[in-house]
Amino acid sequence: MLKEFTGRDLPLALVTQKARAFQIEGVAAGVSVELEELGLTDFFPVVVGIDDMQETKPHPEGILKALAYFGVQPEHALMIGDTGTDIEAARAAGCWSCLATWGVPEGASRAERANADLVVGTPGELLRLPFASQA
Repeated sequence: MLKEFTGRDLPLALVTQKARAFQIEGVAAGVSVELEELGLTDFFPVVVGIDDMQETKPHPEGILKALAYFGVQPEHALMIGDTGTDIEAARAAGCWSCLATWGVPEGASRAERANADLVVGTPGELLRLPFASQA
């Protein structure tokens, strides 16, 4: 899915409440290390971690920082998340919101509570959304 998005020139950013980078007993840790270990670093030119923000989700600060990097207006962006807090942050930022329910316990009931603009049950469903073909 990430390869498809990249091939379609869709800019991707990761906004997380995890720390982007830190050290534990001299060993690098954080989401940047996790992305590297998973071979996903190249897919996300922008990673905004909790250490880059004054406010955490559902505050929109992290999303707005990522959008500013790309020069994208919120109404032209889609925030994909797996929690109600992600959806609230998307709304607060003025973005479209999409709740990803795969791999999440009680995904269907979570979807009802989150009130997202879109809900997807598999990564493949993201590729079929109208925004996925626009660059």
